[in-house]
Formats: sequence, C-alpha cells, structure tokens
Amino acid sequence: MYLNVNINQMLKVFTSALLLSSAVMATPAPAAQPEPLGKWIVKLKQDGNPLKKREFDLSFAQEILSKDNQKPASFVGSPKQEKSEIFHEFDALDSFSGFAFKSSLEAMKEIAQNPRVEYIKRDAKVKIYDSQQNPTWGINRVDQRSLPLDSTYKYPTEAGSGVTVYVIDTGITAQHPEFEGRASEGGSFVNGVIGTSAKDNHGHGTHCAGTVASKTYGVAKKAKVVGLKVLGDDGTGSDAGVIAALNWVAKNGIPNKSVASMSLGPDFETCVEVARPDHPEDEECNSKAVRDAVSSLVKLNIPVVVAAGNDARNACDGAPASEPLAYTVAASTSSDRLASFSNFGTCVDIIAPGQSITSTWLNNRTNTISGTSMACPHVAGGFAVILSKKQYTSYTDAYADMSSAASVNKIKSLNSAT
Repeated sequence: MYLNVNINQMLKVFTSALLLSSAVMATPAPAAQPEPLGKWIVKLKQDGNPLKKREFDLSFAQEILSKDNQKPASFVGSPKQEKSEIFHEFDALDSFSGFAFKSSLEAMKEIAQNPRVEYIKRDAKVKIYDSQQNPTWGINRVDQRSLPLDSTYKYPTEAGSGVTVYVIDTGITAQHPEFEGRASEGGSFVNGVIGTSAKDNHGHGTHCAGTVASKTYGVAKKAKVVGLKVLGDDGTGSDAGVIAALNWVAKNGIPNKSVASMSLGPDFETCVEVARPDHPEDEECNSKAVRDAVSSLVKLNIPVVVAAGNDARNACDGAPASEPLAYTVAASTSSDRLASFSNFGTCVDIIAPGQSITSTWLNNRTNTISGTSMACPHVAGGFAVILSKKQYTSYTDAYADMSSAASVNKIKSLNSAT
C-alpha cells in the first residue's frame, strides 16, 4: 500500500499557509491618530488706533486655515470631525481687536508670524465659582455698616432703573417671575459656537442674575439684566467665549449705564500658572487675553465686576480677577469673616456676602449656595444702583464712589495682603 498524494492540492495548502503566516507577521501598525486641533486667541496690533470694521480684514488668517484644511487627516483633525476655522471675531473692544480660531499647531505658528499679530494665546478653560448649600442675609448686610442685621434692606427708589447688568455666566432663566419681565437672553458663546439662546440649564447664571436684580433677592430691584451664556451645562467654558461675550457687551451696552458681571475664572487643575515665553500652546491661568479684553471694556466706561475665586489662594494668580481695571470681589460670611474658600490678596477691591446666599434658580424655584460667585453680583447690583442715581462720565468716578460707600475694617480673619 502506498500513500496517494495530490501534489497540486498540497502545494495550494502550503502556499496558503505561507501567505497567512506572512500576513500575520506583516500586520501593519495601527494608523496614527489624527492630531486634535488646538484653539487659540489672537490679539492684533493697533498702533494706538482702534480698528474700524472696514479694516477688520482677517483674510491672511483665513488663507492659512484654508490650507490647513487641505492637509491629510494624519496631520490635522479629521475633516469630517473638525475644521480649522475662525469661530469668534473681536471687533468692538477698542483696545482689543482680534479673533479666536482652531487649527493645527503648524497653522497657528504660521499665523503668529504675521506682522499684524501682537500675540497668540491658547484658549484656556474657565469655570463657575460656587460651592456648598444651606437663609438670605446678603442684601440685608450690604445696606448697613455693622452687625447685627436689622432684618431690613433699605434701597433708593431708583434701585438700578435705567441700567442694564450683563451677567456673563451659564445663561439665564429670563421667564422667572422674580425678574418681573426685566430679564432677557443676549446670546451664547460656548465652545466656539455662537447662538441667540442663552437659556440656563445649570442654574448658576440665574442665581447670580437674581442677586443682581430680582424683586426679592436682588440689590438693584429695577435694573434690567441680560444673560450671556459662556459656560455650558457642566459649568465650564473657555477664554475665547468670555472675550466674545465682552465684545458683545461693547457693541450693545451703553457707557455709564451698563455693568458686566462675571462669576467665573480659570481651572487651576488644568492651566499653567506661569506660561513659558514663546509657548502660546500653554494654557494660562492668568490669561493675558482675558485681562486685555476686560480692561478694554472698562475703558469704554462699562464697569466689569468679577469674582475673586474659590481656591483660598491669591486672587492675583488668575484672570479675570487679576486685571487691575476689573472690580474684584471676595466673599464674606454672615459673621463678617472672610469665607474659608475665598481668594484674597491685593487684587481684591471689595468683600461682599458670599456664603449661604439664596436667590433665583431653574424652574421658577430658588436655591441657597455659596461662593465668590454669589458675592460678585451683590457688587454688580450695587454698581447698577449708583449708576442709576448719578450721571457718570468715567468708570473711575463710579469705582471711587463704590469704594467710598463700602464699610472699612469690618471683616475679621482677613489675610494681611488683602
């Protein structure tokens, strides 16, 4: 007996095995993941002269971004998912003209080389400044020099009439009955998307607006309040959105009859405290772009009131609290002590109630929360009151009147640098 072997069939099997073995051995490495696009903020040079709208030509950047979109997906984000583009234009802040865009690192560096560019900074994350939960004493405290509280809030008949406060935050519940029809939505600037709705799905912005102008919990009970949404439903946003909102206020606000209120600041867990020279990719805690935009709006005679922050650290470490022309607010307790969470330092201009503050919330309800976020709108409402009582011609006079109206040497446990 002998083995009957089909040579042709055996060769086919042997060849297939070799091919399979080669395929296994030569399995290609996984394709490189597309590089995510970065988001950047540009300030343009102005040579001391504000740019006019007709001179606001961004074609030099648009050409570079168009080329960026033509690169293979291995070099930039997949075109189906991300596109290099300008997503905000800053054309109303006289001393801060520029734009925000997203692109590859290479395209950003090419834009940075243009002689019209003063600087480029990474678009950093910002977040709300609130804290824990628990009745309201805040507006009772701001109308009297010393404790104990007298259970009465006394305010002038003007109470902010004729003044609009722009609350730059998570949006606003404009239909809340506490606003008596004086609240409205200005627009949304979250994650590079511009929208007309500023509906609040978080609650923080509505709470701040209520402390400014609601009938029961507000300081300026006749002021109008406009919500500008720069923080999403998770309470976070970016520097570019904040600057876009400030730009919007510059276009729509009336000098000496408008106030901007911002209860937000950097996320110290993700940002860089000291940015490296010539490294625009660093996400700055102390954003120069935000500081420049704030100072530009203030110079248009629109006070900008900001929260000092809730990190129990120097307020000068992060923007916008560190900007000298911002009016920075730390938080106090009902026993006239600096709140344990409150930031402090030489950048603080004033201290206001910030612990266990009751105000308006979602679904026509109220909520009691704490933070320098709650202190800030007390002062923004205070500015609305003084701007309604007197015709100012400069923000410096309004700032001086606010500071002189404050009670001094009342806060205990105050950091020596504050």
